[in-house]
Amino acid sequence: MNYLLSCKKTGGKQIKLVRKIRCLLLVCFFFSQNVSAENLDCLIVPSKVIDIGSPTTGLLTNIPVDRGDIVKQGQIIAMLNSGIERTSLALAKERAQNNTEIDQSQARLLYLQSKESRLRQLFENKTVSKESLDKAEIERVLAEHDVKKAMVNNKLSALELARAEELLKQRTIESPISGVVMEKTLNVGEYINETSYILKIAQIDPLHVEVYVPVTYYKKVAVGTRAKVSLKEPLKGIYNAEVKVVDYVMDPASSTFGVRLWLSNPEHAIATGAKCQLSFDLKSN
Repeated sequence: MNYLLSCKKTGGKQIKLVRKIRCLLLVCFFFSQNVSAENLDCLIVPSKVIDIGSPTTGLLTNIPVDRGDIVKQGQIIAMLNSGIERTSLALAKERAQNNTEIDQSQARLLYLQSKESRLRQLFENKTVSKESLDKAEIERVLAEHDVKKAMVNNKLSALELARAEELLKQRTIESPISGVVMEKTLNVGEYINETSYILKIAQIDPLHVEVYVPVTYYKKVAVGTRAKVSLKEPLKGIYNAEVKVVDYVMDPASSTFGVRLWLSNPEHAIATGAKCQLSFDLKSN
């Protein structure tokens, strides 16, 4: 209270600006020192809010969800036109499954190996010239390279198939999290580009409880500290939460530091965006 009295003594119309600032700081400090860790104002927010875009551009052909729908992680939430990608996939699949080039080159290699072997026997019997044998040997070596080339081409075809499959997957968008659709910005028939997004999805299990705590409790509130969270009227409910994040940087203006708690919400019974009051269980620390 001495802080407030000192401010009143410096009152008057001719008070200097420096004294006014000093008084305001003293008053703020006074009230901050009288705030306890009981019934702190807090806010319940989603643990994640994601704008769902697309890795590629195109025309939207299907959006099976709408605002307010509950979605699961991995659920299909949008599809883009994929006619070209499907055709490319079918073409790549045919190429990958076609082993004709390998079979043909291997058959030719067997023939040339047999031919070289016969000519070598004839050369040893001095029936054919060295030039004929050298030619057969070169043809056999070239055939071996043709077999290797055919195998490489087959591997490249398999990679092209995998690439075509990935390109087709990009035309189907799945939800990266489980949550609720907060917003739908595009509809079927509209074009999505690199800067736009289709849906905004919020993860509501678990929830985050954001609160600012007086600096006097900095060493008392730590990760793992339990707390009771009470919803403000007209909402009702008391829930248990646990501290997961304690800010290292304090707010000098209010002499507080930020704390984030996790609040389990498996039944989606707790409304997000709700105001609440929080009391830490400091005895458990």
